[in-house]
Amino acid sequence: MPHEHRHGQNLKDLPYFQINLCFSLFILLVQLVGGIYSGSRALLADTGHVAIHAATEVIVITALFTGNKKADEFGSWLITALLFLLVGGILWGAYKRYVDPKEIEAPIMLAATIAGLLGNIAQRYVVRGRGLACESAGKYKLCLDTDIYSSLGVLAGAGIIYFNPAWLAVDTLIAFGIAGWICLKIIKMKQPRH
Repeated sequence: MPHEHRHGQNLKDLPYFQINLCFSLFILLVQLVGGIYSGSRALLADTGHVAIHAATEVIVITALFTGNKKADEFGSWLITALLFLLVGGILWGAYKRYVDPKEIEAPIMLAATIAGLLGNIAQRYVVRGRGLACESAGKYKLCLDTDIYSSLGVLAGAGIIYFNPAWLAVDTLIAFGIAGWICLKIIKMKQPRH
């Protein structure tokens, strides 16, 4: 009976995560275009994080829909593996930018970052109190919380570059910071849930 109750609750929570997947795809598109046109590595790092959100939402939706514990455990493992890959990509991109600095279009970076931050906040509100019985949903929410903070970092960097265009190194430093922040999140994900 407890399994049936949990699966019933999972099915009730499912639409909220489906809504968030739509949010993630929109944020991904806005930030990707903004990152490419602005030339910001920090914004592209944040965009990579949003791509992980979209992937984890598919995993969470699958786990909630099937109610399969094995699918949930595999999804939880896969989220962690994707985050490790993302950290490697961010570090490589930030290093390349450090070696070969490029001009950054701060207004585009600012606009895309603000859109992403507002979208992340909306997403966190949509799934508040949802998916409590799903391990991968818990990791997804932690991922979402971390992205809110990394978006704030990118926003601060965009503001600094907007007012001081010569301070391009700030963008690279924030990209490195996002990679470090994700590593801290991975460590937190490894801790048992209470």
